[in-house]
Amino acid sequence: MSRQEFLQELQETLEGEISPSAVRDNLRYYENYFREQNALGRDDDAVLAELGDARLIARTILQSVEAGVDASPEGYDSDPTDHGGKDGGYRHDYTNTGTNGGTQNREEGNSSRYGETTRENGPEIHYIDTSKWYVRFGITAAFVLILVLLFALMGGIFALLIRYAGPILLFVLLYSLIRRM
Repeated sequence: MSRQEFLQELQETLEGEISPSAVRDNLRYYENYFREQNALGRDDDAVLAELGDARLIARTILQSVEAGVDASPEGYDSDPTDHGGKDGGYRHDYTNTGTNGGTQNREEGNSSRYGETTRENGPEIHYIDTSKWYVRFGITAAFVLILVLLFALMGGIFALLIRYAGPILLFVLLYSLIRRM
């Protein structure tokens, strides 16, 4: 298997399961990992042997999404071969290298692993992945619930108007008839 085949298999497994931006982030992460390892003198075959099956990595990413972890590689350990460990492959305080080669602690610095925007130096963007059936169902159910509540409120208002407006209109009608006589 080549680097391109690995990335293609990872992409095909993730597409439709997580957002397109998360797929791009993960692909970029592994592409950069290959480049870093090549710069250290390791060839693609050694890196591929270390990483293992792309479908297993994709399944790990999908399981982390189901567990409520962000699908982008930002929150993962800087070593993509760590599929477990006491923190489950997720470390809260770690140092990593930025694009300029310097090392920064994530909790202290503003630079993320590949120069992407983090919460410290820019807005954190949240999105709703509507590719899942249960998300679409939830949005539809919320919309229907809002419509039902809106119609119930309008019906209540009209019921009050009719209840109290009827006698008032009757009184006005009788008053105008008596006045004309």
